[in-house]
Amino acid sequence: MNTLYTAQRPGEVIADYPAFSIHKPAGKTALFGDVRLPVFAAGETVGLPFKSARYGVLYHWFKFGSVASYSLQYHECPIKSYELAQSRGHKLHWLTTLPTSLTSERRAKEERIAMDFGDRVIFEGRVFEIQVAPNQNAELREIIAL
Repeated sequence: MNTLYTAQRPGEVIADYPAFSIHKPAGKTALFGDVRLPVFAAGETVGLPFKSARYGVLYHWFKFGSVASYSLQYHECPIKSYELAQSRGHKLHWLTTLPTSLTSERRAKEERIAMDFGDRVIFEGRVFEIQVAPNQNAELREIIAL
């Protein structure tokens, strides 16, 4: 099986489909108070459940991103970019919706990680709560910086 994630590894199975299985996170965690929270890195993906009128619960896939990680990827100063984005009132951490496609190509079954809305995660040294956003999107609401 292919695993697309580095810090998180598959835990308990939530759902199983021919192309992939959906798991709770069971990889890297960090202590926040007396609770262990999953730790995600920029570029890692997570599935979130959305209710469909016809098909029940469908998972949409999102990628973690931030001003700092984007700056480093494109060889810019993350501190300067962070300060500029903050001064302009932009979001500094986000979840980007990933596209979905169908294929007839044979592939190995994937293992994917899923969370739920209201769950807390640690991303780039900060604790966030995953929130519902308009138009079947998701956002990160900062709880505290560690």
